[in-house]
Amino acid sequence: MYTLLLVLGLAGPLLSTGVVGAQEAIPRLFELFGGGKEAAAPAPLPASQLAAGLKAALRLGTELAVSRLGREDGFLGEPRVRIPLPRALEPLETGLRLLGQGERVKALEVQMNRAAERAVPAAKSLFWDAIATMSFADARQILAGGDTAATEFFKAKAGDGLYAAFRPTVDETLRQLGTVQAYQALLDSLRALPFLRVEAIDLSDYVTRKALDGLFLMVAEEEKRLRRDPAARVTELLRRVFGHQAQAEEASGR
Repeated sequence: MYTLLLVLGLAGPLLSTGVVGAQEAIPRLFELFGGGKEAAAPAPLPASQLAAGLKAALRLGTELAVSRLGREDGFLGEPRVRIPLPRALEPLETGLRLLGQGERVKALEVQMNRAAERAVPAAKSLFWDAIATMSFADARQILAGGDTAATEFFKAKAGDGLYAAFRPTVDETLRQLGTVQAYQALLDSLRALPFLRVEAIDLSDYVTRKALDGLFLMVAEEEKRLRRDPAARVTELLRRVFGHQAQAEEASGR
């Protein structure tokens, strides 16, 4: 009853002022009560502004990801990206420890993670090169895509270049730390055991690929944060582009 009186009380002025005609009064009332017409999508931003905002966001996100991993304990201290022993050695780890090789196993794992940490800073320039070549069409597709659309763009555009950039640093770091020699010594110890067959592994390739997996995981995390968390949009341009995108998604029911 109260609601009906309230509706009539609001309808009276709308109908009597002459500003709003009778045909427009009811839709206006539905809007006042949150019903009727769906939220209108915001007007599209210029393509140049969308692209500039996205590029700024991706530079920020990739720089944060690289800085998190490209330092001491960036990999070793982060369980989600820490590089373990190669899978082929995992079933044999207990045997190695029983042979008194526990410290050598631990040292090998530390050295692999150190090599990844030293390689990661090379990623920044390659990411930024990929961003520089991004077209307006790429930008629209990434903005309208899933939470990791930009990360997938980077994998396609820069994945091979990142491997090529990482591998020499991984090779050199493993050589300097004596990791390859330590790994070979562990294999020799295992091969000395009867009835045990151990396959050799390209340790540099393994570490390089694991380093890239960890890097893309962090880039994806930063991308999700920029899309979802308004506090992560630290410039007016980022707030305008990602806020606009969020409004458009809300209006379309995504």
